[in-house]
Amino acid sequence: IQLLRCKDHKLPITCLVVSADNKFVYSASQDCGIVKWSLEDRCKINSIKRKQKGTPDSTKGHTGTVLCLAISSDSKFLASGGENKDLHIWNPDSLDHIHTFKGHNGHVTGLAFRKGTHRLVSVSADR
Repeated sequence: IQLLRCKDHKLPITCLVVSADNKFVYSASQDCGIVKWSLEDRCKINSIKRKQKGTPDSTKGHTGTVLCLAISSDSKFLASGGENKDLHIWNPDSLDHIHTFKGHNGHVTGLAFRKGTHRLVSVSADR
């Protein structure tokens, strides 16, 4: 068993997603961060840090626990959702923020891209 260690995650990991080519894994955690790993080199490549509520930057990232991740089958889009009720779309290569979708009334608990498309389905704890 090989372990990947990173000090970027300060709290427990909540979800993982592996790229379709099996080269990268993305992990997210209760500390609101996302980390991109190289499976070949077994090291961290990049990370997204927690955003502070109320700052202009807070619309471009998570201010609460990240609960789910999904990556499109062509690896052009990484989606993340969580306790802040928003869905964020990222560039998987650079981890640059692309877009935020709003509309859920509860935590976003599940995400999936339809294979071969960029159609994204989300699940939440809406009441």
